[in-house]
Amino acid sequence: MSKIQMPLKALNEEEYKQFISDSFSSLISDEVSASILYLIVSNFLGVSLGKVLKEHSVQEHGHASKLIDYAINHGIVFDISLEGNENIDYSVQGLLQYVEKLEEDAIEDYKTMSLVANKYGDVELYELMKDIMMDETEHYDELAIYIEKVRKVGYVKVSDTEVMITDDTEK
Repeated sequence: MSKIQMPLKALNEEEYKQFISDSFSSLISDEVSASILYLIVSNFLGVSLGKVLKEHSVQEHGHASKLIDYAINHGIVFDISLEGNENIDYSVQGLLQYVEKLEEDAIEDYKTMSLVANKYGDVELYELMKDIMMDETEHYDELAIYIEKVRKVGYVKVSDTEVMITDDTEK
């Protein structure tokens, strides 16, 4: 579920700063988590999908970096927390589905942030949110394809490690 909700009332300057601070804490934490999860999952996949997911990991890390740079340059206080989630299915397909949910939530969060930034005339923040939202939308669309491939191709269990049976001819 998206963490960032549209404010129900008009915000004064102090409330707006607090809203941005809370939102950035959530966004940065989620971007770092998504980057780590993409990297983990990429190591279990064949060359083709693994490479693409490693690129997504780098992009998610880049999103976090852009958000952190913006926050520092605008005096936004943020807190990063990487909480574990005991409800995650740590199979490759489960992790892919979890990352897909993170992307879906991120799209909604960035949409909300862009609407709030636009409402308060924060053009620079609006542009940043729109740019990252476009990347997240691409990731989400690609993940649906990857999840379907994983479902079709399958995995075998080798001790405590899952290994994908792949056809890497699509390189």
